[in-house]
Amino acid sequence: MSEDRAALLAAVARATEDDGDGIPTGQLREAVGIPSGSMPYHMGALTEWELIEVVGNEKEGGGSPSKVFALTERGEKFLNQSTIRQFLSVEDVHHLEERVAELETELESIRDEQRRMREAYNQMADLVEDLRDTSRNA
Repeated sequence: MSEDRAALLAAVARATEDDGDGIPTGQLREAVGIPSGSMPYHMGALTEWELIEVVGNEKEGGGSPSKVFALTERGEKFLNQSTIRQFLSVEDVHHLEERVAELETELESIRDEQRRMREAYNQMADLVEDLRDTSRNA
């Protein structure tokens, strides 16, 4: 199975698990990042293999209603026996990238605080040394 089909199947599975209603083609395309011209080809194969099924139609935007896909029982069994669930959606990747950026910012802040604390410690150590020198000379 191609990566595109695996990603589509995983996205349909997540949508089916989340709300049980499936996912419209447009949302699925956005979630996985597949060009609209490739969708019928991939979705047709997944449907033919009985891994997904059309469970309805939904109006998206100004065009004609799009198909809503859900995972079949066979698709669920297939996923439970494979590693496809490990594929991340484009949205998952974006969330991970955002989280990494947040953590990098937080890490830099911690490093800045560590530098300030080290400088304060060194200043205090210098003062203690100066006080010792002063008391020895007195």
